[in-house]
Amino acid sequence: MIEKLDIIKNLNILGLANEEAELYLLLTARDAFSVLGLSKESRIPRTTVYRICQKLVEKKFAEWIVDEYNFKKVRAVRPSKLTSLIVESKSVLEAKEKSLQDLQAMIADTPGKIPGTQVRFYEGKEGMQQVMWNALSAEKEIIGYSVYGRREVVGEAFNSKFVEEFRLRKLRDRTVINEEGREYLKKYFSPAWHQQNAGDMRFLPKSRFFIKGDITIYNNIYAVCFWREGEVVAFEIESPLFVQNLKSIFEILWGIAKPLTGLKVSQ
Repeated sequence: MIEKLDIIKNLNILGLANEEAELYLLLTARDAFSVLGLSKESRIPRTTVYRICQKLVEKKFAEWIVDEYNFKKVRAVRPSKLTSLIVESKSVLEAKEKSLQDLQAMIADTPGKIPGTQVRFYEGKEGMQQVMWNALSAEKEIIGYSVYGRREVVGEAFNSKFVEEFRLRKLRDRTVINEEGREYLKKYFSPAWHQQNAGDMRFLPKSRFFIKGDITIYNNIYAVCFWREGEVVAFEIESPLFVQNLKSIFEILWGIAKPLTGLKVSQ
């Protein structure tokens, strides 16, 4: 049985806000609505309905039509006709990718111009997404510490894309967690996922090792993300000697930490 929430979630991924998704779903139930009729059906003020309809038209999920009585109405664009949105998105993404490649060629990184240590700061959801995506440049594996919960910050759509790319690049992620991370795994991850990934996670009680946020170490980069009460901050430190030191500390903790075998996660 298809749940309304699942439909709304897919519409969110395609770029609609919740109120836009709700009205689009309502529009699909009938051939066309007047703004007044849609306002009565949805119990949303007429001016608000008109504004949302304008947004849906701009995003190409709806269109204005004039019926045989010369009344202006709004009609949903059926899902089967929305494939053009994907084509447009791919074209934009390809253009951005080419521009980035051209930029890298124009502004080359030369050893003489790069300082020994670089610190980069990021803020908000987009900043955290950037830090996560940067980690995909890791050579073979990422190591670090986490309480998990990143997808609640960066969004399900981005997190799914990140996980898919992580697998395509055949990377490994070894992580030390504490009680907070363990409870998150119990709540949100299936037994099958745990069985497949438990070998790459180890546990230390927070009484021995305090963990907050998400810390990843890879190549010559140490990256940290923190989120709390809507505030999201992140930074990266790029330094070969500093990161080499942190990698050696991680390996010591990894050796002390306990494997997660036997952890029971919810169905």
